[in-house]
Amino acid sequence: MELEISDHKPVSARFQITCKSIVLDRKRSVYNDVIRMLDRWENDSVPKVELNCDTVNFGQVRYMVEASQTVRLSNTSQVSTAKKHLLLVLPRYFRN
Repeated sequence: MELEISDHKPVSARFQITCKSIVLDRKRSVYNDVIRMLDRWENDSVPKVELNCDTVNFGQVRYMVEASQTVRLSNTSQVSTAKKHLLLVLPRYFRN
C-alpha cells in the first residue's frame, strides 16, 4: 500500500482494529518512514524564491526625497508563488 498525497480538502477517517500482536520494531520503522515522506513532501511544497542581488544601494538618501531601486525576485521552484507566500519570505522592511 502506498500513501498518496492530495491537494484536495483533507479527509479523515477513524478505524478500530484488533491485533493479536504488534512487532514494535516494524511499527517504529513504518512510522518513521511515513514521517520522513510527509516531511519531504512538505519541504518540496514550499515555494523557493531568489533575489538578483544581495544588497540594494540607495546612495545618499535625503529627507523627504523618494529613492527607489529595482530588484528581480524569481521563483526557482516548481511550486507557484503568490504574494501571500512572498510576504512570508521577505523581511518586514521590504513590505508595504
